[in-house]
Amino acid sequence: MLDNFIAILRERSIFNHLDYKYFEKNSEYFVPIKYTIDKYKIKSRFSGSNTAHLKIEVFLETNFIRISGSLRKWFYGQLSLKDFTLADLEDALKLLGTILNISFEDLKKFEFSTIEIGLNIPSKVDFSYFKNEIKGFKNSTYNHPVINKTSLTFSNKSFKLIVYDKVEEIKSKIKKKRLLKDIEEENFFDITTKMNYFRIEFKITKGKSRIHSRINIETIGDLLEQFKELFIFFWVNVNKLEFLSENKDVLVFAPKNKTIKEMNDYFMKVGMKSFGYESALELTNQLKNEHKRQERRFVKSTFASIQNENVIQIKAEFLKTVRKAVTFELYWNNWIRYCPVVFHS
Repeated sequence: MLDNFIAILRERSIFNHLDYKYFEKNSEYFVPIKYTIDKYKIKSRFSGSNTAHLKIEVFLETNFIRISGSLRKWFYGQLSLKDFTLADLEDALKLLGTILNISFEDLKKFEFSTIEIGLNIPSKVDFSYFKNEIKGFKNSTYNHPVINKTSLTFSNKSFKLIVYDKVEEIKSKIKKKRLLKDIEEENFFDITTKMNYFRIEFKITKGKSRIHSRINIETIGDLLEQFKELFIFFWVNVNKLEFLSENKDVLVFAPKNKTIKEMNDYFMKVGMKSFGYESALELTNQLKNEHKRQERRFVKSTFASIQNENVIQIKAEFLKTVRKAVTFELYWNNWIRYCPVVFHS
């Protein structure tokens, strides 16, 4: 569940070897940032558009080092939709420790000043159905979300919740970079053509005490020990999202041939559904007598077809979708028996 983070270590004896000579000697792993000798990118094992670097800053005068970036993207790749299992998280940290020549036990001593806990959620419907219905987050300081085309954000000074279309986020970054896509980008576009993924992230900032108060974690070691409990934090806070209507059902647009006619028919059905069956029938009374019978048949047949369409209740579908993703992650961590603890917290 870990994604972006900022972590600090203050024990000089652990990182005393990390000077410019070390970085130059191991240049296959490091790239200096703006010709500095104390700030470096830690190279990803991927190339091209799939690359996502970490950043390391060494402050010898004040005796601390800082590592930041998305460990998930660094380990899996910029274009990946995977989230960490505990085993993979340990492998990623061990790889980072090997590159820095810091033992796994010493790496656990790094203290978080910022941490993101998130999950990519596969969905059978487009994220826009959910985004347009979420109105709030149950806390007095998160009443009004910041909304843009593909995301919504609730935040205060040290805590942020963001829900966004993950596939579109990756695609938008690719489109901004260049007109011509490389092979990996082309493959991503092809694979995700019919896929819907949204991501839910909780970002906690302002130092280890704030992070500890939210998720009982201060260090990387704590993260590994408390990894299972993060699913409780995630599920409890997802359930704090508020929707415009508790039981609103929505007709889903699922065109077979992706034609304009299918979209126009969809708009017509949505409009008629929102108007209501009885009201639609009543409107036919305003027609000439020779047209009433035909139009009433049309109204009845349309409403009959709507009953067979893909209709979802937004809040219930959202929670069911998230619950399924959380269950899947617990399964891959061999914690499937932990589900009742998570979902009844």
